[in-house]
Amino acid sequence: MKYNFLFNVILLIFVVTSCKKDNKIKFPVLITSEYDTVIQINSKEMMISEPIVYGINVKDTLKISGSFNYLSHNFDELLRSEFNKAEDSILIFVDTKQLNFHTSEMNFYSILPPPPPSLNNSEPFDVNSEYNYSNDLQISKRLRTERERKHYKTLPVFIFNNSKFGRVISKPIVNGDLFMQVQAKDKNNQWKPIEYNYVPGFICGTGHQDYFLKPKHFIVSTIRKYSGDYLTTMRVKFMSSQKIYYSNEFEGEINYSQFKKTEAVVFMEKKYPDSIFGEPYYKRKLIFLDYD
Repeated sequence: MKYNFLFNVILLIFVVTSCKKDNKIKFPVLITSEYDTVIQINSKEMMISEPIVYGINVKDTLKISGSFNYLSHNFDELLRSEFNKAEDSILIFVDTKQLNFHTSEMNFYSILPPPPPSLNNSEPFDVNSEYNYSNDLQISKRLRTERERKHYKTLPVFIFNNSKFGRVISKPIVNGDLFMQVQAKDKNNQWKPIEYNYVPGFICGTGHQDYFLKPKHFIVSTIRKYSGDYLTTMRVKFMSSQKIYYSNEFEGEINYSQFKKTEAVVFMEKKYPDSIFGEPYYKRKLIFLDYD
């Protein structure tokens, strides 16, 4: 009887641990593009948050390149999905195990315009003449290639739809591809932002499309891996549909001066009031994603 009981306990532990192992979320394998140099940012001030989406609806492997186009869904697909039934299914993970990870700041839409045509000042420019842009386009292509091969130390960020329903993820109409910022703990053990959104006075949403994230799939992005004089605990703050999510906590380096608001932030906070018509002003809230 005693041995049967012990056997049943061991069997139960085995089943439970096996289930936990099977249910563990497996991150996609990321393959970085070719590079010439890798830079680690050592900033003395709070920086603008400009996250890039490198892939959406990623399952297993993603080769990071500049050919990604995330506007692949259509309205019928959104209607068929039942994303409204999975309000709390979004999970955010920062993968800190990839210590030597790095990415370019370029994506599909970071297209460098060709240089303007060089004009001979001795002759007036004829607007009706045919201008050959081939040389300028070659220059632009070379500049883009050089920029693509200039990488920065980053940490992978995975946004996971942990449900059986599709989800719509908000795409910003301000800077960056996601509403995502990095926070860190100060000397008083309080969470403070070290990045901010630049919020212009005029925001135009013409042609705006959000992301559609399939069940059990990932959106892949990154955050900057800073260096500095202050070792602290950090996390990612993420927003979609004015709902806030937080990533796992991890250790990282920053400069303590990154907690101080820059002149741009001070200017925006003066420009945009706390409230308008008795309601919190959304432009002021967007600076630090103050939707908690």
